[in-house]
Amino acid sequence: MASAVIGRILALTGRHPHYVNALCASLWRMEAPPSEKAVESGWDRLVEEEAGSNAGRIARLAPSQRALLRAIAAREDGEPHPTSHAFLARIRLPVSTGARARDALEREDLIQREADGRWTVVDPAMAAWLRRL
Repeated sequence: MASAVIGRILALTGRHPHYVNALCASLWRMEAPPSEKAVESGWDRLVEEEAGSNAGRIARLAPSQRALLRAIAAREDGEPHPTSHAFLARIRLPVSTGARARDALEREDLIQREADGRWTVVDPAMAAWLRRL
């Protein structure tokens, strides 16, 4: 595989082991080495396959948690300040509600704080699906 294809696989999956394996398994079944377009198509199929379980998991969240999760997912590179007044005002949440929602999402292992301080959605397929809504 070309390094650009491998890079795209790793970028789309967020290096999440489950998704790297699932995407690569579908690509390895191809007769020819995969292109970046094939990687994108495979990822789109995988995100759609996960949509039902993601929708169910998100439906069980409080409205404030759903709003915060969706806003964090909107930025592919993560959100540096998900409880800032400006960020929460943009998604119409009070600061105290936003802080509680962030804590609940973290406890549910839906979001995580990266080493550089950005907050991201743990599941890259869920994040991709949320960006498509």
